Amino acid sequence: MQALKISEKVSETSNQCSLISDLLEMLDEEGVQYCHWKSNWRIDKWLKGEGDLDLLIKRSDINRFTSVLSKLDFKRAIPPKSNELPAVLNFYGYDPKTQEFVNVHAHYQLVFGHELTNNYRFPIEETFIAKAYRHEKIFVASPEMDLIFFVMRKVLKNSKLESRLRFLIGNGEESDKKIFGELAYLESRIDSKKLDSTLKEHFPMLDKTFFDECLESLRKNGSIWQKIKVKSKMKKALSSYTRTNEAFEILTRSKRGISLLLRKILRMKLPQKKFEGGGMVLAFVGGDGAGKTTTVNNIFNWLSQKFEVRNVHLGKPPKSFSTLIVGAALKVQKKLFGTGDKFNNEPNFLQNLRWLCTARDRHKLYKKIRRYAANGEIVICDRYPIPNLKLMDAPRIPVDSGQFLAKMENQFYREILPADKLFGLLVEPQTAVERKVDEPAEHVLSRSTELWNFDWQGAKVHLIDANRPLEEMLADLRKEVWASL
Repeated sequence: MQALKISEKVSETSNQCSLISDLLEMLDEEGVQYCHWKSNWRIDKWLKGEGDLDLLIKRSDINRFTSVLSKLDFKRAIPPKSNELPAVLNFYGYDPKTQEFVNVHAHYQLVFGHELTNNYRFPIEETFIAKAYRHEKIFVASPEMDLIFFVMRKVLKNSKLESRLRFLIGNGEESDKKIFGELAYLESRIDSKKLDSTLKEHFPMLDKTFFDECLESLRKNGSIWQKIKVKSKMKKALSSYTRTNEAFEILTRSKRGISLLLRKILRMKLPQKKFEGGGMVLAFVGGDGAGKTTTVNNIFNWLSQKFEVRNVHLGKPPKSFSTLIVGAALKVQKKLFGTGDKFNNEPNFLQNLRWLCTARDRHKLYKKIRRYAANGEIVICDRYPIPNLKLMDAPRIPVDSGQFLAKMENQFYREILPADKLFGLLVEPQTAVERKVDEPAEHVLSRSTELWNFDWQGAKVHLIDANRPLEEMLADLRKEVWASL
C-alpha cells in the first residue's frame, strides 16, 4: 500500500522545480494518497516544471490535498465551459525562483477519452492509487495501469478525419511520434504476467486478444482502418462507463472540433481560464520614466499565457467623436492664435472642454473595465485616477474658469472607485527626467515630484522601488501580483 511508502527517504533532485518539490514534500507530510496517473514517460520533465502535473487524488484525502495547495498559494482556475470536466480541477501556483507557473490538474475521478469530450469515467481510482510506486519524490501509476489507460485513451482518439486534419495543420507527425515514443517506453517496463493479471482482475471487458489488437493498431504499422475498427470495439467495451450517449458525444465533439479548427485557421486566441475568486482590477500608477508601460505590458504578457486578462490604458482612453472634434478645434486655435498648449498656457474654454471630454472618456472606459472584471477577467490598467493627485488622471478644470464644467468633470472622477489592487512605481524625479527625454523636462519633473512626495498612507497601495534594474523590479512585482489574485 502507498501509505506504507510515504516515510521512505527520497533523494533530492537539483533540477526539480522548488514549488513542485515543496508540494510533494507537504503531500507526504500530510499523508495524502495520490499518484501521477498519465504521461509518466516524461515525469522528469514535469518535475522540473516543464509541463502540467496530472495527480489522481484519493477521495478521502481531497480536503487535505486542497489545504496543502492553499498553504502554497495555489489558486484554482476555471476553464471555459467547453473544457470543464466533472471531478477534474485546475490549480496554478507561481514559483518566484523560476518565475514560472506550476499547473496541477487534480483528478478526483478517472475521466478520459477523446480530448474534446472525455466521455468516459472508469471507477477504479482507489486500486489505481494503491498500485502506485514512488519515483524520486512523486508517486506514479504502475507500469501495467499506465499502459492500459494509455491504450484506452489513444484508441478512443482514433479518427480518419481528425488524423487527416492534424497532418493538414502540421502537427500530425509530431503527434504520432509522441504516441510511438510513449508506447515503446511503457511496453519496455511492464511485466507481462502482471499485465495479464491486471486485465483479468480490473478490466474484464478488455480480454488479452483484444488488448493486443489495440496495441498493434497504435504501433507504426497500424493502418487507419485498423485504428477505426479497434476504436469501435473499444467504445462498445466501455459503453457502460460513458458520461453521455454516443449521439450527443459525437455532436459535441464535432461542434468543438470545428470551432477549434476555425480558431487555428483564423489564428484566433483560444479562451483562457479564469480565477475561482473572480475577476479584479489591477492598476499601475507611476510618473514618467518609472517604466510603468513596460511593466504593465510585461505583467499582461505573463498572466495572459494561462488566464483571461485584458490590458487597458485608462490614462489614454479611446477618444469619442466629441473628443476628437474638440481636440481638432484646440489644434486650430493653437495654430492660429498660439494658445492651447496644455503644458504652458492658462486654460481657456476649449481646453476646459477638452479635459471634460477626457474625463467622460475615462469614465466610459472605466464602466467597461468593471464589466470585464465582473465577468471574471483580470483587468490591468495603465494609470488610474488617485484622489488628491492633481497632475495625472485627475480633475483639471479650475472652478473659477468654468464652474459648471468643473462640476461635471468632478462627477465623472468621483464615480471611478478605487482599483481592487493598486501598485505605485516610484522613481526619483531627477532619474525620471533623465529617462524620459521625449517630454518637456519641467513637465516630467513636476509630475514625478508630486508622486515621489505624495502621502500614500491612506491609498491602500503597494509601492514599488522603480529606481532598480527592470528585471529585479519585475520579479518582485510578479510575486505581489500573484499574491493579490
